Amino acid sequence: MNAAVANDEKGRELKPTPQFQHSHLHNTQPLRDVRSKPTSLIDCGHCYFVGFRIKTVSGDLYHHAMIAADNDDVLFDGLAAEFTMIALQLQVATYSHISVIFIRNLMMQDPELVDCAEREGINKEIQDGIARHDERSFVVYGLIGERVGSRKLCLMEVTTQNALTAINTMNILTREQHDEPFSPLEVSQSHPVIAEFDVLFQRAVAQMNLFSASTSAEANYLH
Repeated sequence: MNAAVANDEKGRELKPTPQFQHSHLHNTQPLRDVRSKPTSLIDCGHCYFVGFRIKTVSGDLYHHAMIAADNDDVLFDGLAAEFTMIALQLQVATYSHISVIFIRNLMMQDPELVDCAEREGINKEIQDGIARHDERSFVVYGLIGERVGSRKLCLMEVTTQNALTAINTMNILTREQHDEPFSPLEVSQSHPVIAEFDVLFQRAVAQMNLFSASTSAEANYLH
């Protein structure tokens, strides 16, 4: 199916992505590397695929970016840079018109994690949550704990406005209930565009060939 063509704030036609129902911007750079300690290899656990929604006068647009960040502070720096780029390109009046609705860590591709999520029915829970199409609902999936070998998988639906506040809510809950930190692996708004972000994620991973850069230190981290 072809997406309906949308225009940016200057009235320029935006090319729809073939087979997609929603209009996506086509200005994505291969990787925004904001790591505090850059190295020649990039750990998969430091890579985040992020999906944005931009509200414009002619309808919603969507944008995605791959960000390499080795801590939360620089990840937010990378997100801020994307917000600025979007606002300048589309002349968005206020940053409140831009929201993060999808975040996926590349560790989601780890075979051990994939097998564990399948065994515990987590993949189905994620898909069921997304399929409900409630834009105030976010499915948050991640790991509780810091110690390798003792981390636990956690999945929860959070009612909020964007993926960042959903992560913050989970951080507060896991600190209060488990006295442990929360590390997000995927945060998805309940919206059909998430399926398109999944396709774009798979393309981005294939293009970057990041799997060869993942380190053995990430193995056996699940309890």
